[in-house]
Amino acid sequence: MKNKKIQLGSVIRRAIQLISFFLFPGLFISVFSSLKAIYISIISGNFNFHDFLPQIMTVAAVIPLTILLGRFFCGYLCAFGSMQDLFAFISKKLIRKKLAISEKADKVLKLFKYVLLLFIVVFIWTLGTVSFENSFNPWNIFGIYSSLSGWSDLSLLISTGFVLLVLIMIGSLFIERMFCRYLCPLGAIFVILSKLRLIRIKRTSNSCKSCRICTKSCPMGIPLYQYETINSGECIDCFECTGNCPKSNLNVSFARSEINPVAAGLITTAAMVGIYYVGNIISSNTISSLQDGVTIPLSSSDPYVQGQYTDGTYTGDAQGYRGTTKVQVTVENGFISMIEVISTDDDFEFFNLCKSPVVTDILESQSVDVSAVTGATYSSQAIMDAVADALDIPNGVITVQETAPAEDTATSNDAALPSAPGDEETAPYTDGVFTGTGTGYKGETHVSVTVSQGNITAIDVLSYEDDRPFFEQASPSVIEDIISSQSVEVDAVSGATFSCNGIMEAVANALNVDFTNPNSTLQEGGHGQHGRKWD
Repeated sequence: MKNKKIQLGSVIRRAIQLISFFLFPGLFISVFSSLKAIYISIISGNFNFHDFLPQIMTVAAVIPLTILLGRFFCGYLCAFGSMQDLFAFISKKLIRKKLAISEKADKVLKLFKYVLLLFIVVFIWTLGTVSFENSFNPWNIFGIYSSLSGWSDLSLLISTGFVLLVLIMIGSLFIERMFCRYLCPLGAIFVILSKLRLIRIKRTSNSCKSCRICTKSCPMGIPLYQYETINSGECIDCFECTGNCPKSNLNVSFARSEINPVAAGLITTAAMVGIYYVGNIISSNTISSLQDGVTIPLSSSDPYVQGQYTDGTYTGDAQGYRGTTKVQVTVENGFISMIEVISTDDDFEFFNLCKSPVVTDILESQSVDVSAVTGATYSSQAIMDAVADALDIPNGVITVQETAPAEDTATSNDAALPSAPGDEETAPYTDGVFTGTGTGYKGETHVSVTVSQGNITAIDVLSYEDDRPFFEQASPSVIEDIISSQSVEVDAVSGATFSCNGIMEAVANALNVDFTNPNSTLQEGGHGQHGRKWD
């Protein structure tokens, strides 16, 4: 009966670990990175529920159940812990002599993970005085090389992170769950959170002998023989102790009622996975408009400002966290107007964290040199690099150029037309570049006016709110007339009177010249910009 009990509990836990390893090997990284992102956003005053919804959902899948029930995540779902269990299994088969750690030394060494957590929170998260490359983190290296696709890039095999990972693996051969016991900062958080959990292990001390088999079988080195009720935060709820006890003196209880440990493991891990997947679906649907083919107006309302790239649709790809990410980029009017992710080999928990923020930042800034999302650095960089590959951007920065108009058509509001000759001593304007605002047909028009040697030499339209056809009709002619006459009192273009008046007023405002905008009079007179009678 005892062997069957051991076999059932162990097989089920190992099966869950194996499935978790293949489905979400980097989930432990996502949880820690999500905590980091939320913490930093809160202390910096930038927290927004919508922006951090993926991180919130990731944390919500693990933290509440850890507080309520215990560290099932560490015992069943953490791929890094599963890796250590594998090396412990190998060690039992190949290495007879293990490294003996006394209970006193073990207790002291377990404090180091709190020191490491404090260092990370204070100096990396809060103060930002210390930063490390991603290749320094053994977690990142593990996540990359835990899949076959990750081995397409072998450069990280000579990184600091890979060396640390190898050392952790070697240590796991001699000390079971060595990293979890002494080094894991996420484990330190879980120890604190799970102190008051409802699921506990109870020992019947009256019939318990001094074999200490329970303690010897505990991968976390908890001295179970010392307690009647085991509520240590170090417990990862693997229940190896209950399965190995020859007298069945250890039982699992929930709120003072005895429960089956196998059922507890299955139900709790199923709940975590369920919440995690549902949370990802919710967050994905909430920001779906930004995830699949985001379109954002980029070139203001100025029809003349052009980006530097040829219009068209391009594809590019780049190496991500666990493989290749491929994107399709659309360029309109010289600007990136849409970025669609065609495919990715990265884990969805990482890719979903960064996809929308990175795509949106690229579109808004018109540059691939944007910030990576915390916890998904590799996936973020893959999107940036794939866009750069699609557009053949050498330095990762998209610059904007402004084109001058053709003589017969208006193609730029920046037109620097030849200045009229003027006597520098009697010139009415002070040299410099000035900005001003005027009221057009539907809103404000903003211009920049350049004065050189006392003459207006250039008028650049920065923005306007009028209808594009009428503004296009008005701006080239009225700008040329103002520069030619060196006066804002010029004739309006028929059919675009309001837009012309808005430009004149904006130039007058920039140069501090008296000008009465007749738009209000025209409105009172009952004629609109289109030459129609107002209703």
